[in-house]
Amino acid sequence: MRNQAPHAPLPSLPGLPLPLFTRPRVVRAQVALLQTSVNALFWVNRLVDLTFLKDMGMNFCMTYYEESEFSGRWVKDGAKIRWRYLKGWFFVDLFSILPFDLLALLLGGDNSIEKFKVFRVVKLLRLLKMVRIVKASKIFRRWENSISISYSVLSLYKFGLLMICMGHWLACAWAMTAGLQERGSWILVYCDGDGDGDLDEWEAGGCGHFALYSASLYFSIMTITSIGYGDITPTTAAEHWVCVLIMFLGSAVWAYVIGNASGIVATMDQDAILHNQTMDHLNQFVRERRVPRELGVKLRAYFNFSRDLARTQNNRALIDEMSPALRKAVAAKNQRWVKRVPWCRHGLSYDLVIDLVQRMQGSAYTENEALPCQDMLVVMHKGVATRRGRVLLKGAFWGADLILHSQLLKDHSKVVSLTMVEVLACSREDVLALVARYPKDARLVRRRATWMALQKALLLILSFTRQKWSQGVGLTAAGFQLAKVGLTEDEAQRLEVFVYQVNPALYRQHRGRDRPQCLEAGGEGAGYAGGA
Repeated sequence: MRNQAPHAPLPSLPGLPLPLFTRPRVVRAQVALLQTSVNALFWVNRLVDLTFLKDMGMNFCMTYYEESEFSGRWVKDGAKIRWRYLKGWFFVDLFSILPFDLLALLLGGDNSIEKFKVFRVVKLLRLLKMVRIVKASKIFRRWENSISISYSVLSLYKFGLLMICMGHWLACAWAMTAGLQERGSWILVYCDGDGDGDLDEWEAGGCGHFALYSASLYFSIMTITSIGYGDITPTTAAEHWVCVLIMFLGSAVWAYVIGNASGIVATMDQDAILHNQTMDHLNQFVRERRVPRELGVKLRAYFNFSRDLARTQNNRALIDEMSPALRKAVAAKNQRWVKRVPWCRHGLSYDLVIDLVQRMQGSAYTENEALPCQDMLVVMHKGVATRRGRVLLKGAFWGADLILHSQLLKDHSKVVSLTMVEVLACSREDVLALVARYPKDARLVRRRATWMALQKALLLILSFTRQKWSQGVGLTAAGFQLAKVGLTEDEAQRLEVFVYQVNPALYRQHRGRDRPQCLEAGGEGAGYAGGA
């Protein structure tokens, strides 16, 4: 049989060793409080013993992973497996299943044998076995991978569970101490006030095991939390020694829990701590520089607004630590806006789109501030802005024409924020460098850039023509040349072909020839006719 890997699927609860979750608590209460008798709990204990005995047999044939300096391997040699178990947990497991209570029954239930309950405390070693099995099977680690929970909150839960378990265990130890005394136990003083008599008389008086456990738990919690009311005190030398041990363990656990819990609570929200520190630095800056009150209000409002931006930047550092595949999977959740960009809609590879999303950098701007628009692809992430009278909300974008070479064909209208805004932006150089890494996509983007240039050039010509016609002037050769300013040679040829096909007479009038040179018979650019 082979141990499961740490990343194996999470096992279901019926497959877990149930005795590991119930035995440590039941054994302590049974050892400290209950008498040995043949009842349901007795047979449950025998079933648990058989379960652990089966587990011991399985450990003799369970392979284990052996790591070396440069490699590792699964050890399948039976002799090595058995020897490893014999050197490790075998004797602890064997000692923990010895039936001391069965021995007491076989000897007739003599009270002297009942005194040997103290030796049954060794069954508490099954707690060590529980820790070993949980560590080996990595159950908790699989739970951590399957459940999204704050580790700070999880640590607080662990501390609470530790306090409950420690209070229960120390209560059982304190109650067991009372049960091992011949006369003059603390429980007699607590109940009767004089301490005379024995436990049989005390039990005959109507005080049962629940009262004993309640008083013991009260004493253990009081000792752990360092309260110490003084109404329960040791009366014998043995009880004094047990009390010293309980105080030592309780104080150590209490100091550990308080120290770690305080540190966790103080640093539970790292983003809030960093933001508060930033605001403190800002307030100090405002005081030292004697910033006017109105400007100080704007500064505080800006930094409060950009709090999410700081969290996003911290998340970017976290994303950088991921593997490339995981980074792309995370970025894929934020790519909806890409489908609205004209040259990104269809045909581009998934890797290029994801890399483009990852290249976007966040920045925040205050009210009535000009936003970046020159050779920048910008996406509105938060806030409201305006451009040419249009209101831009979350998800709006501009700067898709950055793939064009001609500045004449680009939209240079300003974008102004109406409220505080947060945008994601990527420069033209970064976009082109990213596209160049994918040759197939680069050709597709280039074709789409050409068509975008033709569309914008047509709009430019129509706008120029409408302006001239309104002035009573036709489209002159100078006006035609104006429309070609800033175009690449390829874009200029396509523009010339387009004008020729729309109005050949206008083309011959202002160009002085019948048709464009690229459309001459056998010319290199004859294919432009179909493309236009």
